[in-house]
Amino acid sequence: MEVNRQNNESIYELRQVFRGDGSIYEFYELKRNDEVVENPHPSVIGKHVYGELYFSEPSKLTDLELIENIVIEAAKEGNMHIVNISPFRFKGPNGVDGGVSVIAIILESHIAIHTWPEANYATVDIYSCGASSDPHKAFEYIINKLKPKNYKKNYADRSNKYKL
Repeated sequence: MEVNRQNNESIYELRQVFRGDGSIYEFYELKRNDEVVENPHPSVIGKHVYGELYFSEPSKLTDLELIENIVIEAAKEGNMHIVNISPFRFKGPNGVDGGVSVIAIILESHIAIHTWPEANYATVDIYSCGASSDPHKAFEYIINKLKPKNYKKNYADRSNKYKL
């Protein structure tokens, strides 16, 4: 058992389970005062927060740098760890800026924002399989920074139980 990281009085320990087919399943176990507090084995964690954002004016929806920075900071707010980020700008009609898409691959899964300035509309998709991540905090950060006129937030628990 290897102590991997420490958070105040809590310690995350890397655990390994050997499956019948010879493969190894690794997971982190949260311990506090040498007692297991959280053991994600054998469940799959799936927290999916997604929503639609409605704007009265589209200026933020064409700002690729702004959207990319918001995704980066939202990941930090939600205790998620970016592996790769891909920003993309679409061409609008008659040479005007079109919408943007920013997709971040995170260790825990992904964060994506897609915009349609011609419709004053954007979508946000945050999926995390991390036990200590909080996609709700990441979503709220995005809302606070983009300040839509109105928005709809959805949540799906995509967790599953399985046996090794």
